[in-house]
Amino acid sequence: MASYTSAGGLRIVPPYYRQCATTVKERWRNRLLLDVLTTEFREFSEDQHLQRIKNNQITVQRRIKQQTLQLRQDQLLSERLKQGDVIMRRVHVHEPPIVDAEIETVYEDEEVLVVNKPAGVPIHPVQKFYYNTMSAIRNKQVRKVYVARVAGDFPESAVCNDDVVIVETKRGPRDGIDRKSATTEFKRLKYSSVLDESIVECRPLTGRTHQIRIHLRNMGFPIVNDQLYRHGILATNEDYSDPDVFERIAKEAESSRKEQLTDQFCKECDKQLFKAPDPAKLVLYLHAREYYHEENKWAYVTEYPEWTKI
Repeated sequence: MASYTSAGGLRIVPPYYRQCATTVKERWRNRLLLDVLTTEFREFSEDQHLQRIKNNQITVQRRIKQQTLQLRQDQLLSERLKQGDVIMRRVHVHEPPIVDAEIETVYEDEEVLVVNKPAGVPIHPVQKFYYNTMSAIRNKQVRKVYVARVAGDFPESAVCNDDVVIVETKRGPRDGIDRKSATTEFKRLKYSSVLDESIVECRPLTGRTHQIRIHLRNMGFPIVNDQLYRHGILATNEDYSDPDVFERIAKEAESSRKEQLTDQFCKECDKQLFKAPDPAKLVLYLHAREYYHEENKWAYVTEYPEWTKI
C-alpha cells in the first residue's frame, strides 16, 4: 500500500516500483523491441531503453507449446517480437498528483458504498494512475447523470448523436483514431447572462471515453475550463483522419508535453520529471451527480458542486 503526502492543495504518491506486463500489439509484430520501446514508451530515450534492456529491467516472455521462455538482454536486440509475446518492464512510477479534496460519503451499508467523487480523481487504475484512484463502479446497468458548466447560452434541451472520436497521436494516423457511436441527452438548468455560461444536465446513453466533453465541444458549448476540448489541441472538431491535421496535432501534443517537463531527473530511474500541475487545472466542471438503476429502482444523488452557483 502506498503512502500519501499533501502539499499545495495536491495529494501526492511518492515514486514506487511496479512490474508492468504489456502484450505485444498487432502493430508491434515483427519489429525489434528497442524500436517499439523508443516509439511507444517515450518517457525514456533510445539509449536509456537500451541500458534498461542490458540491466535486465526489460524482458520478453514468449509462450512456446507448454513452456514460457524468457528473452533477455542481447537476445532482445536481434529477436523480433511475435504474436502473444509479453513485454515485462520494471518501472519506477511517478504518479501525477491529484486534488487533495475531502471525499464525502453519500451512502454506505454492508454491500454498497456511494461517495461524492472530487473532480480530477480517477475512479479506477488507468494509464498513469494506480494508487491515486477510487474504487471502480462495476455494474454497467447503473446510469449516470452529470452536471456541467459550459460556455454560451445552451438551449433548453438537446440530443447529440455525433460519433466520439478519440485521437492517440503516439499510435500514428493508421491506429491512432478510434471512432465509436454515442448519444447524450442534455437539459439546461440555468444560464448566466453576465458570464454567458450555462449549467447543463447531461445524460449519456452510451459510455464512451470523453463522450460528454466531445459532444459539448461539437455543439459549440464546451466545458468552460476544459484544458483539452476548449483550451487545448482538440478544441476544434476536425477531420483527424486528414494526414496534415493528424501531423499538426501530433506536433502540438509533443510540444505541450515538453513544456510540462523540468530540467530535473529522478535519481533512482533517470526519468525526466514533470512540473507540479496547477491544482485549478485539475478540476473539470463536469460532475457525476446522480447514479440510478431503473430496474432495481434505486438512486443516489449528491449535492450540486460549488461551481454550479452562477
